Amino acid sequence: MTKAIDLLKTSVVLLFVGVALTACERRAADDTTSQSSGAQSARLESAGSSSRSDSGSEASSTLQRAERAVDDSVLTTKAKSALLADTTVKGSEVNVETNKGVVTLSGAVENERQRERVASIVRGIDGVKSVENKMTLKK
Repeated sequence: MTKAIDLLKTSVVLLFVGVALTACERRAADDTTSQSSGAQSARLESAGSSSRSDSGSEASSTLQRAERAVDDSVLTTKAKSALLADTTVKGSEVNVETNKGVVTLSGAVENERQRERVASIVRGIDGVKSVENKMTLKK
């Protein structure tokens, strides 16, 4: 069930990337269409090219956010998969969230050894910048 949810999350992120790219392409096409109109003055053309660079900057920013979301989603998926594969840790009891490469772990484990093992596994994943271990011990 957890794997299905992770797959669904990844699919949603990829859908977001596709929508963002489509919106950027539409905006660029709209800018091109408005620039080709013969009724515009030189002043408007100058403003249009400024608008194009603003749109390009905005599109680049949107693309960067989408790429970061995909990267974070991939890191979260890798971390959860690695935890599920480990026999020392019960991966389903560990919550994993990633933001800009920083992985936050929460949930409860049986003992300090498991707590450290979870953090160690996640630190070993390529692309993880740091790990915030907020896991608690079960009472």
